[in-house]
Amino acid sequence: MPTFDLSSELSAVIIAAGLLFGLVGYLVTNVAPAGLMVPGCLVLTALEDARSLITVVAITTVTVLIMKVLQRMTILYGKRLFAVAVLVSSFMSVTSFVLLHTRLPFLFAGDTLSFIIPGLMTYQLVRPRALQTLAATGVVSAGTGGLALLMVSL
Repeated sequence: MPTFDLSSELSAVIIAAGLLFGLVGYLVTNVAPAGLMVPGCLVLTALEDARSLITVVAITTVTVLIMKVLQRMTILYGKRLFAVAVLVSSFMSVTSFVLLHTRLPFLFAGDTLSFIIPGLMTYQLVRPRALQTLAATGVVSAGTGGLALLMVSL
């Protein structure tokens, strides 16, 4: 499984490309990817070590389930929903890192954003139109990934 050592400049360009593709996709389809920064960050995670995407998907899934339960127990919307989603996913990310990092270090990307991305995704996925959000995230991430691979190969 190839991994890439990316410079900070190239990483910033990849995130910017994800933002641009996400914004264009939103303007054309009125469906946003799961947070405009998410596609670029997912691509960066995949380029560094694709196995760490397992952790992002698992933490996002668990956080979505927890948020669904919390939404039935309390009133969560808007800024409260966003804050709780990011807090819960950050707690899940840090907990899994502390418990698993020494045994399975490849499951964790080497950047701070990988602890925040599941919360951004969760915030969008617990709202209506979750399937469209997942599809938009996949399409934008694929486009960003293609461009990133082109840039890395140059």
